[in-house]
Amino acid sequence: MERTRWSHDWELIIGGVILLAIGLVCLFFPNPTLVVLAILCGAGFLAAGISNIALWARMRKALGFAGWALAYGIIDVIVGLVFVIHPAITAVVLPWVAGALVLVLGIFEAVASFNIRSLGFRIWGWPLASGIVSIIIGILFFNVPEIFAILLGLVAVMQGISLIVYGTVATRETDDIIDL
Repeated sequence: MERTRWSHDWELIIGGVILLAIGLVCLFFPNPTLVVLAILCGAGFLAAGISNIALWARMRKALGFAGWALAYGIIDVIVGLVFVIHPAITAVVLPWVAGALVLVLGIFEAVASFNIRSLGFRIWGWPLASGIVSIIIGILFFNVPEIFAILLGLVAVMQGISLIVYGTVATRETDDIIDL
């Protein structure tokens, strides 16, 4: 599908608005955010564990390593139950995992901004700034895990704004470069 000049990338804009809204919820309601994250993570581990146990039950004779599949499923179920029953444990673990992910995201954005610049896009400064802020927030996840939900909200707001910016500006810049 060919884009007309000055069109917008609505998928990015809609995704950005949704991410922005999620970020604002995290910022204004940090305590319920941690509980919801604990329940979602726990549900994910429970689903994975139950799936692995079901796989073991169906395939135990065909798989030579069936004991490992069962053990993996049991561990997932136990971790899932701990996350759901004791969301405070999730609050201790998630900031470090999220910090590592945001740190990697920030490094990726910062490096990508120079590639974007070399391609002639004028918007390269936004991913550089976003990358630097993400790196700082990623480090804060490790150093101040008590404000996890607020930092998560800031990352979501920033990434939401990034998607909106890319959806409104990047398409025009792409059209301009293609026309050169």
